[in-house]
Amino acid sequence: MIKEPIVVTNILTNKDNEYILSLLMERNFKIGKEANSTRMQSALHKDCKHVGFTHITCDIEENQLLNMNDPLNVYASIVVNKIVETANIKFNFINRIHWNYYLQGQEGIGHVDKNTDNYLSILYNIQTTDGGTEILGKFYKDSEGEAKIFKSNWIHKGFSTKEDKARTSLNIVLHL
Repeated sequence: MIKEPIVVTNILTNKDNEYILSLLMERNFKIGKEANSTRMQSALHKDCKHVGFTHITCDIEENQLLNMNDPLNVYASIVVNKIVETANIKFNFINRIHWNYYLQGQEGIGHVDKNTDNYLSILYNIQTTDGGTEILGKFYKDSEGEAKIFKSNWIHKGFSTKEDKARTSLNIVLHL
């Protein structure tokens, strides 16, 4: 279907992104973890990278269904609608919605969102920072209102900021 990430720009307005950030600052984030570590290891063990924080508003595997009464999910759905219309993508349902928050010095570990070929990942940037995401070995700098769409079984990882205080992003997984 796709051979390299698709980049879609100008998805939400600056005001929308500011509102999303204000909503996120009122939410509870938990320490993120990668598949081969626990949250405790990620937070405390010096040999394990601190991969940032996450706030989950939908995750089918964790029995957290899509609640459209949550304004964050409404915005995530608008992002999905804009992307699938622009890139002409057909999907069955939203599998998960994770909101990520990285401080300086935190870094993701190369991983896949799903191991099978029937999922697409969307990484939406809520703000412009000097951080970014690496997908299949290529670095994509954070740019507000921009999304990268890629196969969920492609290796990717987040990079935090060096100069900016923090970065936020939205990760959505679609079941095709």
